[in-house]
Amino acid sequence: MKNAENHTQICFLVSNILVKRALKVSYKCAHVGRKQNRGRDGNVVSWCCSAILSRCPPCLKHVEGEWKNILVKPPNRDLNLNLFVISSLVYCEGSALDYVTTVMDISARETGSNKQSASRSCALSLVRQLFHLGVIEAFTGTLKKAKEMEQMKPYPVSISPELSKQIFDVLDALQITPTVIPKDSEGPVSLLSNTILEDFIASKPQSAGVVPWSPPQPNWNPWTACNIDEGPLAHTSMDQISVDLNNTYRERIQDDTALKSSIKERSSLPVFNSRQAIMEAVNDNSVVIIRGNTGCGKTTQVCQYILDDYIQSGQGAYCNIVVTQPRRISAVSVADRVANERVEQLGMSVGYSVRFESCLPRPYGGIMFCTVGVLLRKLENGLRGVSHVIVDEIHERDVNSDFIMVVLRDMIHTYPDLRLILMSATIDTTLFSRYFNDCPVIEVMGRAFPVQEYFLEDCVQMLNFVPPPDIRKKRKEKEDSETGEEPEENLNKAVSSDYTIQTRNAVAQLSEKEISFELIE
Repeated sequence: MKNAENHTQICFLVSNILVKRALKVSYKCAHVGRKQNRGRDGNVVSWCCSAILSRCPPCLKHVEGEWKNILVKPPNRDLNLNLFVISSLVYCEGSALDYVTTVMDISARETGSNKQSASRSCALSLVRQLFHLGVIEAFTGTLKKAKEMEQMKPYPVSISPELSKQIFDVLDALQITPTVIPKDSEGPVSLLSNTILEDFIASKPQSAGVVPWSPPQPNWNPWTACNIDEGPLAHTSMDQISVDLNNTYRERIQDDTALKSSIKERSSLPVFNSRQAIMEAVNDNSVVIIRGNTGCGKTTQVCQYILDDYIQSGQGAYCNIVVTQPRRISAVSVADRVANERVEQLGMSVGYSVRFESCLPRPYGGIMFCTVGVLLRKLENGLRGVSHVIVDEIHERDVNSDFIMVVLRDMIHTYPDLRLILMSATIDTTLFSRYFNDCPVIEVMGRAFPVQEYFLEDCVQMLNFVPPPDIRKKRKEKEDSETGEEPEENLNKAVSSDYTIQTRNAVAQLSEKEISFELIE
């Protein structure tokens, strides 16, 4: 059959009515599991309104200049009718209209909540008619046709015989055989050679890096990790700083009565009896584990014992202690408590550093409380100028605490002069001791305090509390009586006769299910 051009003049009328109520237009014709559309549009793949405009014939999509907007006044004043008249020519090739030149009118009229939905609905109706007439093909599932890749034809290149000889000489010297392209080859042929010119040099295994560390040094602030360029500390030797710290400490011990009273109170803590054993273990071992019951004073006293021992021995400038806490609030509160015991302001010998807030201590002879995360960030630049690291509450394990244990263990093996003290109330000492090469464990005995239990009746009687009248209680009783539910027994009315009549009446007025905020206040 000989192909011929079919000229089809399509004149159709498109109406777009703007109404207040949106009409959902989802007209689909499919044979994939959609039996309701098979009889109407045949076995074609899914057509939808969103894809209709892209599948219209090209001549229907490029006639924007021929669209005419005619305003028609409908009988209903609430509606605006916009009338569009489109006239165009469609050229169809290879369709059911071969060898026929037909001029026919195809009209469609659809409504929608806006111009876009109405035009898509109208285009859907037009495309359905064109499909049944054989003008357009069935929907294949893709909106754009894949562009056929153009095969590049081989281009002959002429080179001089001298250059060709040089190339083959180089290939022979390298023992490389060029790939031969067969003449009858239709598919692509790879020109890459499988010859290995030189093997890669095997890299030597390297040990894992260790965080750098150094003891306190002159002209260095360990808390800010920078040099001291201004002030008297910029040019003062470590020995002179140690002498100044020792003299200041002795003067305060003799003249400051508040400090004397604080030292006396601190000596009553259970950890004070183990002070000598703790200091001997810390001075002789790189890692020490201290286990003590809650309230024995290990969190606030161990760091002070170490600092005071260095200051009294004339080496206070060589002591900088980092104490980690599991939470920010505990780091700040413990730092404030230790500074209060030393009768100092925060920022002198005691400080803290948490996220978004810091109050750093002095560069030499200082104690800094921080969280584990802050210490990990400081380790990125090295732990220079710190002599002791105390990890408190090591039983509260998480990702950060376990990771810092690994880092500190490697540092202890590399730098034996660094001191690590692990403290907790309830831990498996054998597990941590084996992990740190059977380090010594110091047991700190605690003390028990008498515990007195107070019940609600006791609090009401001691405070002579009289509850205010509860209006909601009467309303609740009224609702329960209307619903017919059995009222629950109020145990607040069953108070022992050991309490006074005023206490029993006050407790009876309290609700069992709610907390009396007046009593708490």
